[in-house]
Amino acid sequence: MTVYWVVESDKDVGDTDFVANAVAVETHAVIANHGYRGGPWVVDSVDATDTLPVIPQWQAGHVTVVHEASEI
Repeated sequence: MTVYWVVESDKDVGDTDFVANAVAVETHAVIANHGYRGGPWVVDSVDATDTLPVIPQWQAGHVTVVHEASEI
């Protein structure tokens, strides 16, 4: 699986890198038009089957929110 670090090169400090609709993996909360910033890490949907089982283990030891994008 490849993890991408997504950074908008023409942004000012604090601006968003991209906006997406998503679902929180841990809580299943729907997130609309969330502005991701700070260089979010992104895994391609073709790798979701391999990635999603690892996320609960990661979240158990880290304070990280993971979203599964439904639309970008």
